[in-house]
Amino acid sequence: MCGPAAVQGHHPCSGINMLWRSSERSTRFSNSCSGNCRRSNSTAKFESSATGPASNLRTITSCTKTDYDEIVASLSDFWGHDRHRALHHPMFVNEFSDCAYVIRDQETVVAYLFGFIAHAKSVAYVHLVAVRPSHRHLGLARQLYDHFTIRAVSRSCKQLRAITNPENTGSIRFHQSLGFRLEGAPNAAGVPIVKDYAGPGIDRVVFRKSLEAAG
Repeated sequence: MCGPAAVQGHHPCSGINMLWRSSERSTRFSNSCSGNCRRSNSTAKFESSATGPASNLRTITSCTKTDYDEIVASLSDFWGHDRHRALHHPMFVNEFSDCAYVIRDQETVVAYLFGFIAHAKSVAYVHLVAVRPSHRHLGLARQLYDHFTIRAVSRSCKQLRAITNPENTGSIRFHQSLGFRLEGAPNAAGVPIVKDYAGPGIDRVVFRKSLEAAG
């Protein structure tokens, strides 16, 4: 599920899941993906004009086993609880680390994104994104999204996808600000949904963003 990273919580659903806590533009997503991600050690550096923790140089790197261990040991800090432990499958670091990224402040992981690429459909999915409370409101979730988007385009992906719960207004606003469109028909609250997306009676907001123009 998706939303501003630790943005209002979503719960897991079959296929793609996204989670956010509305206190920040960092999202937690969970997306299914076929295909494989090849390992790469590429990094992206960026500077922030903010003061405090944001003033330090940030580097986005592939998630290592050490990073993964730190993340799963710190879920309560990232998410406010550890109930999403099952969503943090070790395959993200052991098999798909080229689609998993972290941002560190000094030696501490302060934000991360786990994603998939479905080569057969030329689609990239965001699985989970989260930011520590101490580093929210600094645009780190957006930075991770941008990095993953660049990687997706380099692999000839035509779409970027993610999902969230219909109640997750923070996630919906965040994705719309990134240029995502919502699939499906409006529900009673006027939110476009795909009915029964995650099973009978379990509707989801499905985000889609075309990458054709970026390719």
